Amino acid sequence: MVTLLPAERLIHIILGLSLTIFIIGLLLVAFVIGRRAKRDRDFKVLDRFRKQAQAILRGLFDHIFEYEEALRRFQCLIKPRYRRAMEQILIEKSANPELEAPLRRLAEDLGFVRIWQNRVQRSHRQESSRRKRFWEDTVRRICFLRFLTAARSAENLGRIRHHKSWELLVRALDHHHRDVQTVALRSLASIGEPQSFPALVRQLRAAVSAQKPRLSEHALKSALSRFPLNVAGQLLPLLQDSSPRLRTLALQILREMLAGEAARQKRALLAANLSFDLFDGALLQITEDENADVRAAAADVLTFLKDERAGQALLKLSQDVEWFVRLHAVRALGEKGNGDSAPLLAKQLTDSHWRVREAAAHALMHCGEAGRDQLLQSFLSTQDVYAQEQIAEELQISGVISDLLKRCGEKDTRQELELIRKMIKIGKTSHIESLLCEQIDPPGREIILAELARDPDPQVQIWVARLNNRCGTT
Repeated sequence: MVTLLPAERLIHIILGLSLTIFIIGLLLVAFVIGRRAKRDRDFKVLDRFRKQAQAILRGLFDHIFEYEEALRRFQCLIKPRYRRAMEQILIEKSANPELEAPLRRLAEDLGFVRIWQNRVQRSHRQESSRRKRFWEDTVRRICFLRFLTAARSAENLGRIRHHKSWELLVRALDHHHRDVQTVALRSLASIGEPQSFPALVRQLRAAVSAQKPRLSEHALKSALSRFPLNVAGQLLPLLQDSSPRLRTLALQILREMLAGEAARQKRALLAANLSFDLFDGALLQITEDENADVRAAAADVLTFLKDERAGQALLKLSQDVEWFVRLHAVRALGEKGNGDSAPLLAKQLTDSHWRVREAAAHALMHCGEAGRDQLLQSFLSTQDVYAQEQIAEELQISGVISDLLKRCGEKDTRQELELIRKMIKIGKTSHIESLLCEQIDPPGREIILAELARDPDPQVQIWVARLNNRCGTT
């Protein structure tokens, strides 16, 4: 028997380990290459499936196939490993409103809706049941976080606007995971099922009263605002609630509903678009609410209503004791662009708060020719320094000064010249100087400066002389 020396034994061990590592390395390389080749084949097969599926969809949408024929082709084409790809195709195409109805029907007939519903329901039911063992809970959590599947399924139901799933999504608002709650809320807003509106109103009440609500006030307000205007009557209990916060939120929701409907109809809405109880019983009364935030929110709502009573309520709010209520009312009057309110808006140019004065000047510019004339007249007549500065700023921003200068070379421009003289006297000349030197042609500039030089005020004469030097006018 041959006895190996310690050194020889060590060499044998090292050689054995090296050979083992080499073989393992070869196996790993072969595994990676094989896996890569398999993935390439899978991707090619998947890509071929997507092209076939999209071809069937195009045939359905172009009326080449009847719906039953397209459904039969999909049933023959779809295999278990292609379900995820088909789900993605349905969700991607659902972004097109014209394809929404046939895609929703396909999702139902191909069984995807049932799968999504089961995932949401099963996830919620399993969490509600009592956990028996700690290791079972651990395994459940490690099992790739089932709430992700539930959240994605709830989102898919909202993307295809599956109205029959609204009850399931309402129950999902009480899910143990916040992400599922949030996605379910977004899906309910996307579906817009009127029967789900009261449930979201209850959630809003709970969010306002709770210290740590499951769903935020902002998320609930955004979701409720996306519902159609015909369910706005269900906001009446919130408008009559004792909580000022709930009344304010209800008004903000109503405002967004009215804004969306006005945008769709491309016109201002009438009070008849709201129920009698909502407009006469709550909205008009809430303009006299004891809470200033509520009154300000009411002014924002009245912006979108073309009604004499709404206009009168805004006029009253524009005289409110709180400056930010007056601000909202003045802005609302400007949005309406009614020239009849120009005299009242002119009074707000001397308001005690600069933001109200700014809003009044801006609102007058939105009231057409009557508002613009009222703004110019107020500038010439007022002795209020703050009002003069606010009007001068609005005249420069709105481009009125540029128009006045261009007309100064015409006949009967006494008012225009008087306005420019006053701008010079209050020191608001940088914009005028820039226009005269850069945009007005030399003959026109000479006429304007010559007329201004006749003013007996030394301040105006000094300014004319300085501008002549700057622009090179003789």
